[in-house]
Amino acid sequence: MPPTMSSDDPAAWWWNKRTTYPLLSEVPFSYLCVQASSTPSERVFSTAGDTICPERSRILPEKADMLICLNKNG
Repeated sequence: MPPTMSSDDPAAWWWNKRTTYPLLSEVPFSYLCVQASSTPSERVFSTAGDTICPERSRILPEKADMLICLNKNG
């Protein structure tokens, strides 16, 4: 394949090549949909800071993971 311009839309390129590369063309859409913002991870980090406070400093990591998951998804 000839190289493409970096300004080209990668999702459109893979969509156009889906018949040429049927199996491989499914993979990029799993990664091209990743949000380009750090806001969700910062929110989880903030929730973790609120959950694991000095009063809960001896909490087990598994329990902390469950509490943070419940807080973010509940």
